[in-house]
Amino acid sequence: MKDIRNDLRKDSLKLEFALRVNDKKSGKLLNGLNLISKKAPIDSVLVNVLEIGNYNFFNPDNFTLLSLLQSGDLKLIQSEDIKKEILRLQKVYEMIDTMQKNFLQALDDNYFPILLNKMDMVEFRAIDPDFFYGIEIKNYCAFTLNETNQQNQTYKQALKQIDKLMLLIEAEIDK
Repeated sequence: MKDIRNDLRKDSLKLEFALRVNDKKSGKLLNGLNLISKKAPIDSVLVNVLEIGNYNFFNPDNFTLLSLLQSGDLKLIQSEDIKKEILRLQKVYEMIDTMQKNFLQALDDNYFPILLNKMDMVEFRAIDPDFFYGIEIKNYCAFTLNETNQQNQTYKQALKQIDKLMLLIEAEIDK
């Protein structure tokens, strides 16, 4: 149980960090949309809208949990409530993983190929500045904002689940 508790503490810290990174990302994207609408200088637009391709995904420290689930040793945990909450947390982790993979796939399939044709990454300059004021980049910003907000909601759900599980584990350890 102590190993699970330690993993959960690490996961909680990682999730809190991911939330802070995503909040900064959302701020930059909103600023980028504002700069686009004001037809601000291209350099300031680029600094913000290129945030679309940045990500800091959460990867759980759930080795202990996975080992228990895969080996069938979950039955060694006596508390049915803890078992249920472990399974619920694992489902949330699976949702997070799916969301992150889908977002990365969307970037790989759509955004990055276009960006590589519109931007000189070595010189950090727009080859096609009009692109960075157009509807396509606005839509990419809006899509990324939406995905980032959904990730944050799911990260918060995972944090609540971790808190619930930690309380049950602490109570079990204190017995």
